[in-house]
Amino acid sequence: ASISNSQNMAYHNGSVSLTGKDESSIYSFAGAVGVAKKAGIGASVAFNFIMNDIAATIENSNLNVDGDVTLHAEQAAEIWTMSAGGGGADKVAVAGAISVNEVTSDIDAHITDSTIDATGTVSLTAKDSCDIRALAGNVAGAGKVAVGASISYNGINDTVLAYIRDSIVYSRLSDVLINASADSSVISISAGGQASGKVAVGGSVTISTITNEIQSYIDNSTVDADGSVAVSSLDGLFLLLISGVVGGAGTAAVGVSNTTLVNVNVVEAYI
Repeated sequence: ASISNSQNMAYHNGSVSLTGKDESSIYSFAGAVGVAKKAGIGASVAFNFIMNDIAATIENSNLNVDGDVTLHAEQAAEIWTMSAGGGGADKVAVAGAISVNEVTSDIDAHITDSTIDATGTVSLTAKDSCDIRALAGNVAGAGKVAVGASISYNGINDTVLAYIRDSIVYSRLSDVLINASADSSVISISAGGQASGKVAVGGSVTISTITNEIQSYIDNSTVDADGSVAVSSLDGLFLLLISGVVGGAGTAAVGVSNTTLVNVNVVEAYI
């Protein structure tokens, strides 16, 4: 949503509101089961990707507004996924499950190269909300050897910007409010179980990377309000990462699990 290259536009007895919003939802299931006399193999892969470019902008324009000016850009993305693999055989069973989920988006609310003269509130909001729920699991059973592996990877890499640049903005009777925020939530479970008469080997790995850039600012601009001028950036994160393995065998059972989190967010608010 945008206004661009509009000169000497007057809005009397009314407000200007620009909204760009995306609500992407993915629900996926991948499963495989292999059963055989000698060797049973089951493997599944779930891959989910969301990439959005959401904007609410005023560029190279001159607006006179008898009311509010509101720019709102928002993403509300969610991924629900399950990947499961099972294998069974008299001799050798192999089971695997992989779940890969990625959200990479740009959310942008800005005023650039413009003059805005409003009597009411001038508000710029860029908001990001991402939820990932992922399960990867495997079960393998064999008379001699059982092998299983589960891997879950989840990534959120969003850029959230709200700003005024190279502009003149007046709120003659109210406030100028600039806010950028991100709220990420990841619940990821990777698990496996193996049973064999002789040897059982299992592994599970959960990896999550959160690398968001959240910025709100005023740059090279004149901003004048009868009330407040507020510039704020917020970052919220909830994580529940679980990985586990259960193995049983007559001779040897080996299980390995790992949970890794990489969280490198940039959160800035400045004038």
